Amino acid sequence: MAIKHNGFTLIELLVVVLIIGILTAVAVPQYQKAVERARSSEALVNVKALVSALKVYKMANGTITDDLSQLDIDLTGRLSQNNKQLASNLFTYSISDITCYRIYAKRNNPQNIPSLSYTIYYRDETGYVCHAENPATYSLCRSICNGAELSLILVGSESAKECVIK
Repeated sequence: MAIKHNGFTLIELLVVVLIIGILTAVAVPQYQKAVERARSSEALVNVKALVSALKVYKMANGTITDDLSQLDIDLTGRLSQNNKQLASNLFTYSISDITCYRIYAKRNNPQNIPSLSYTIYYRDETGYVCHAENPATYSLCRSICNGAELSLILVGSESAKECVIK
């Protein structure tokens, strides 16, 4: 009479756990990148709105301002005391160069997570740019730029990579 086994052997269970672990190791980083790419779209929309508001302000007043409270725009967040920065939950927005509409959206990163060290900004001569501050954000910026190649730039003694958002 043959003995009937009900259940799985330890080896079979270990193989299943191993397969689940491998799938998780591949899927979680891709999921995190997709979530961060969706969050970066908030910055892109707000930077575009700030560029438009600055251009309207210049047409109405003949000059450009770096005071965000003077712009005809309603963005969610807290203005700094000098009205030069607007901090939302995810990004801090600022105007750094009023002569060429240079507007920055720097990702808030209170825990200093390397994969969240990036900036989206508008540069009048090239358009909207994703600036990756370290190798952990290179693939994220490339994803935000729809696969465009990153170009190496030097910022003081530090190097970073950027790509133009299309």
